[in-house]
Amino acid sequence: MSYAAPQRVAYNVSGQTFLVDSSYELSKELGQGAYGCVIAAVHKQTGESLAIKRLNGVFLKKILTKRALREIKLLRHFRRHKNITCLYDLDIIDPETFNEVYLYEELMEADLHAIIRSGQPLSDAHFQSFIYQTLCGLRYIHSASVLHRDLKPGNLLVNADCELKICDFGLARGFETDPGMNQSGSFMTEYVATRWYRAPEIMLSHQNYTTAIDIWSVGCILAELLGRRPLFKGRDYVDQLNQILKVLGTPSEATLRRVGSPRAQEYIRTLEPSPRVPFERLFPDANPLALDLLSRMLAFDPSERISCEDALQHPYLSVWHDPTDEPTCPTKFDFGFEAVNDVPGMKALILEEVHSFRTEVRAQFQADLHAQQQQQQQQAAMAAAAAEAAAAQQQQRPGGLPQPRRQESLPIPTRAEIRKTSPGEDHANVLLGASNALVHQKPQDGVGAEAADQMTDQEMLESPSAAFERELAAEEVIGLQDLAGPSSGYPPQTKPKQRLGNDSDDDEQEDEDNHELDSLLRSSKLTMSAPNTTSQSDGTRLPGVVTHSQPITPRWGGSRTGGQDDEEALASYDPSRTAIENKVALVTLELDKQGFGRYQLCVWILAGFGYMLDLMWAQAYGLVASPIQKELNVGADVANLSTAFSTGLTVGAFAFGIAVDVFGRKPAFYASCLISSCFGLVFAAPSNFDALCFLAAMIGFGIGGNIPVDGTIVVETIPTQQRWLVALLSTFQPLGVVLCTLLAYAFIPSRTCGPDVPAGECTKSANFGWRTLMLVMGAITLCVFFARFFIFDFHETPQFLLSVGDDEGAIKVLKAIAKQNRKEEVMTLTVEDFQRIDALALGTDTVASVDGEVIRAEGDHSGAGDADSDTDDALTKRSALESGSKRHKPDSGAPIKVAAPIRRLQAASASKGPATSALAVRQEKGFVAFALYHLKSTFFRSTAGLLTLFGNARLARVSSVLFLVYFCDFFAFSIAGFFLPLILADKGGETNHSIRETYASYIAIYAPGLTATLLAGALYSLNRRAQLLSLIFSSALMAVSLFLYAAVDTWASSIGLNALEYWSQSLFNALLYAYTPITYPSTIRGTGSGTCSTVGRIASIVAPIAGKRLYGDGGPTNAQNTVYLAGGIMLVTPIALAMLPWETRKRVQAL
Repeated sequence: MSYAAPQRVAYNVSGQTFLVDSSYELSKELGQGAYGCVIAAVHKQTGESLAIKRLNGVFLKKILTKRALREIKLLRHFRRHKNITCLYDLDIIDPETFNEVYLYEELMEADLHAIIRSGQPLSDAHFQSFIYQTLCGLRYIHSASVLHRDLKPGNLLVNADCELKICDFGLARGFETDPGMNQSGSFMTEYVATRWYRAPEIMLSHQNYTTAIDIWSVGCILAELLGRRPLFKGRDYVDQLNQILKVLGTPSEATLRRVGSPRAQEYIRTLEPSPRVPFERLFPDANPLALDLLSRMLAFDPSERISCEDALQHPYLSVWHDPTDEPTCPTKFDFGFEAVNDVPGMKALILEEVHSFRTEVRAQFQADLHAQQQQQQQQAAMAAAAAEAAAAQQQQRPGGLPQPRRQESLPIPTRAEIRKTSPGEDHANVLLGASNALVHQKPQDGVGAEAADQMTDQEMLESPSAAFERELAAEEVIGLQDLAGPSSGYPPQTKPKQRLGNDSDDDEQEDEDNHELDSLLRSSKLTMSAPNTTSQSDGTRLPGVVTHSQPITPRWGGSRTGGQDDEEALASYDPSRTAIENKVALVTLELDKQGFGRYQLCVWILAGFGYMLDLMWAQAYGLVASPIQKELNVGADVANLSTAFSTGLTVGAFAFGIAVDVFGRKPAFYASCLISSCFGLVFAAPSNFDALCFLAAMIGFGIGGNIPVDGTIVVETIPTQQRWLVALLSTFQPLGVVLCTLLAYAFIPSRTCGPDVPAGECTKSANFGWRTLMLVMGAITLCVFFARFFIFDFHETPQFLLSVGDDEGAIKVLKAIAKQNRKEEVMTLTVEDFQRIDALALGTDTVASVDGEVIRAEGDHSGAGDADSDTDDALTKRSALESGSKRHKPDSGAPIKVAAPIRRLQAASASKGPATSALAVRQEKGFVAFALYHLKSTFFRSTAGLLTLFGNARLARVSSVLFLVYFCDFFAFSIAGFFLPLILADKGGETNHSIRETYASYIAIYAPGLTATLLAGALYSLNRRAQLLSLIFSSALMAVSLFLYAAVDTWASSIGLNALEYWSQSLFNALLYAYTPITYPSTIRGTGSGTCSTVGRIASIVAPIAGKRLYGDGGPTNAQNTVYLAGGIMLVTPIALAMLPWETRKRVQAL
């Protein structure tokens, strides 16, 4: 298609090149959002101001492409209605390579939310005007078979003349009046309105919503105008429904059967019946006609709700009602383009739309300009005549109502004014004065000025959908998904699709409203020209609004925060996984968005120190074995030192592996270093071998938790694209070995008994080098603890908090991480996203993606909360969902099983916060009962975690293979780590090499291990299959190197093959330690990693005992047999690894 490119001018806007049609001149930069930026510009010929919005990265994601196409088409279709924001022009840069779309739109000064929250008095005439204009625009939209689905004050733009325009069609969808039809590509979704403006039928039975949902939203807006605050300000889904029932009363049984699904009906019947609260009591000073219209708009039964057409004819709006001013759309909007579901196809449609629209508007512009030049005199005469006619009509206003006169209007507030201005202040400096001819309602007592005066600063700033506006028209699953189900009483419609997006109304959100691109149009920094007035049906003029003389500060902050994009969240949702696993997938997406920052770097380094300590201490016992053997005369029993250390490692790996999933990552992160440092500092004191073995065991207990705890923490903290850093953690292990060897080289040779000193005659003073080494290592370990506990502010991982039901805590941690990384603007996940997953897990039967990709989720959705319901009756807010619910069975035809859903929903709705069952026990029964409860809960949770390692065929296969691999690996490198230094020392004695040369050779052996861990990081960044192949290759290489080591007898070849063995060992272990935690889901990640490590540590206990029997008192033959044993056991490892499932990266990362 040919495309006539216009001449453009480049502007630098926030570091981006903004290319604007040369017909326009940049006036102001308005701000930036996540997917683009907006500027204000002026047309050079006409002087008309407008906003130019650039959508960035339109083709980076399919959803962005589809939304851009949908927005363009809807704005173009509705552009001619005066109460819908107008699209002036479209532009792209290069038809072949363009990735941005420029939208030239109408510039408005504020939205209705800003006016309501400003605190300035609003008259009944303003209420009438705003509602009338909203209904006019809504009638036009509905007549085109389109539902807006997100009407709220923030989506109603207002200018200085009180002209109102509807914007933000990101959630619009088509509908058919014929119940047996549905437009192609038009799918209903559960998210159809921001929560505070959401109709009850959406929450109770999402299949059947109609145009009545938009009328409900208009009713909520009218109530907010009357009361200067939202009427139904629910904290969450359940609370939103309870707020509605509290005001409207319990619906009749007939209405309930007609509106609600069976489960929804059951839930409402369990509630205490409540009477309807008269609106006269809520708004005592309001116009009775306004309250009558409000009651008809907010009818609980949508079939009894007033229609848009009837609302326009309501007596309350009679002064404005004019049938000729309420047109309908001449053509239905065609959603057929939604059938195109590939990016190239949608790109072609966007290009076609831009080309045709540019041709249309330019032809019209030239025609209008030519006519204007020819008829200037005629237009002036007509304007004068119109003014005279308007003045005559004002004298004959119907109904005998007093005639309003022009006032100096409602100033658009700045942010500072919103904070400082009290609604009760004198506005004489703004108003010209109250006239007897002006219909003026004074601020309503308890509802208007005084009620607004009671708002907090944050409430004044907080939009009912502030966080939702921060996303690009994202949609969400309804609040009570668990109540959703088949309903009756309405014509059947095509079953809508569920969305997993976000609706975030967090009252504790620190940011002011960070609206997305459409919201950027609502608050201009420009000082507007003299406004025109808005005429009523009889020609009278509404008191208008004017802007301040100073530039207006936008309410948005130029950044995007809010909820997950619906398709991003839905892409992470998998009905075959548990609720917790789906939540973890959302957390993973959030961490990926935030990227790798300072917090992740610090966590990685501190976790790396744990890896360093692991092999540093393990290496130490091999290096001090000979000095201890000589000093304490223990002979071959010196191997018991390594056995004791390995025993401590085993118990520590098992205990910390379970503790990290039961008590949390944070306490385990601290305790491992604290325990090992305390006993490490004492290790140098005793001269009794049994005491040394005990201390070695305790040091091992603390060190044993490092790898399972630290690996789990890093996996759950860093983005998926940087998970290769998990493998790179093992770089610290050879560093620990080299550090220990360097320290031993510095302390032991100069202060140790020589080879000519008989065992038992070596004194403590002459052999103090090994004690100095252990003291220094204990001090290093204590420094690592100080760094973790006192210097760095470590947060519990969101994944663990999700596993214990603390959704709010997980969100707080993500916010804290974003703040520490200075990435607050990209924080999008909210607790609402988790609640939607809870709702799905409780029993909704369909999860459908946007635009036609349906995912069925039928089957057993019961949660594991039933299993431990006998433990305590005080349920947590979502314990039934988040304590390890059973997996969905996608293709099962079995009915959904929900254990006591009504009771749990009641518990959830009654909960005031994330109080736990344990806390309830402690408050009600005392500390002893609390301790017993905690012990019992810990036992059940740890046992459940262990059993889950074999919970299905895949996990059983993975666990069995990994247990075998860890056993063989630890057995082989334990023998290598303990006996190869002894063998090398023996060979050094045979070849007349000094002990200093022997220790120096250790450095040459272990230093190359650093390159192996770096290679592991590179290999880990490849796909999952490459990772597994790398594991097989490195384990086989380690086995071969052990066999070769046994075959050589020269000093140089021994050092070289020992270095090869350690290099391959470092490569294999780096890959294995990174592979293991990601293989297990987050709920049992610590248990899985810890149990694997425990099995390996058991092998470390057995290996020295078996090696001691073969090695005996040394000698070439015994040494050779010992190494052959290690090589033969290691050779089993590559065979076992080949039996692991060859999984994709996508599946593993989602866990």
